[in-house]
Amino acid sequence: MITSTSNEKIKHVAALQQKVGLRREEGLFVAEGSRLFLEAPVSLVREVYVTERFLKNADTLLKQRLSETGYEEVSEPVFAKMSDTKSPQGILAVASQQSYSREELLAGIPLLLLLENIQDPGNLGTIFRTAEGAGVTGVILSPGCADIWQPKVVRSTMGSLFRVPFYRSEDLQREIAFLQNRGVCGILPGRQRLSDRKRGERPDEGDSDGSRHPRSHSDGRETGKPECRGIGGASRV
Repeated sequence: MITSTSNEKIKHVAALQQKVGLRREEGLFVAEGSRLFLEAPVSLVREVYVTERFLKNADTLLKQRLSETGYEEVSEPVFAKMSDTKSPQGILAVASQQSYSREELLAGIPLLLLLENIQDPGNLGTIFRTAEGAGVTGVILSPGCADIWQPKVVRSTMGSLFRVPFYRSEDLQREIAFLQNRGVCGILPGRQRLSDRKRGERPDEGDSDGSRHPRSHSDGRETGKPECRGIGGASRV
């Protein structure tokens, strides 16, 4: 059992929780809690840390997964040092980050969601979870979105980030143009077509039949009501 908070492994996990630069450099992130541990593909898991209390209360499914991944037991104070939550469950895993290409997201008949400047971690994670429930097959993030591997984002996805492919675009406007050129049609959440946006219409100007549609009122920086662009449809290539 690891009982010292000065242990190098413990300090490394704590640093991964806090430093986006380290996560990007090493391609690792921390998945904390029973649900995320079970949702994470075993092939991605690199390290697992648990407390004695957690092991005593773990059910059969958790024990089976722990036997597959292996684990190290740590004291409660040590786990508190590594944890990013106020009430730790007593289990966390260090895992490899998944990476996807634009072409992978366009495979088959894509239903894509484009997110712009979603900076609130909880909102970003919730959007991923909702998108999966709506059948979205891929998510494209603008440079202004929060780090998807930030602890609160990871927790808020409740495992959806393991199942919904995504990648971060360097230029969202170029991304939209690329998708248009590929024949991927789409609409904004307020039902504005991408072709309308290209003409410069506002999201709430309505369609030619005079109907009006709700618009997104914020880019997510302050109020938590994010501006996102949904693109869905069949590729004609």
